[in-house]
Amino acid sequence: MAFAGLFCPGDGADADIQTISVSAQYQGNGIGQGLLDLLINAAIERNAPAIFLEVRAENEQARALYAKNGFTQISVRKNYYQNARPHNKRSDAIIMQKILGAAHE
Repeated sequence: MAFAGLFCPGDGADADIQTISVSAQYQGNGIGQGLLDLLINAAIERNAPAIFLEVRAENEQARALYAKNGFTQISVRKNYYQNARPHNKRSDAIIMQKILGAAHE
C-alpha cells in the first residue's frame, strides 16, 4: 500500500528522504502526508539541520505536497531518471530542501 525511507545518520548531519510511495488506489487519502510527517519528525529528532529529497520533474502531485510542507527547489539534475516509456525518454530530477534548524532550536 505505502512505504517510505529516510537516511539520517544523526549528530547534526543532513537527512535525505530516499523514497515515499503510495499505491495509486490509495493516493489522495493523506497517506503520503502522514509518511512525510513521520520522516520530517524523525529527522528533527536526530537533530538534522535540513532534509533533502529528489523528485521526478513531471510528478506534479508529489512536488505540490513537498512545497506545501516547506520544501523549496534548489537544483535540477538533467536527464537523471531513465524511463521505460515512452521511447526511453529521460526525466529530470528536482532537488528540494527544507531547513529544519529553526523548527527545533
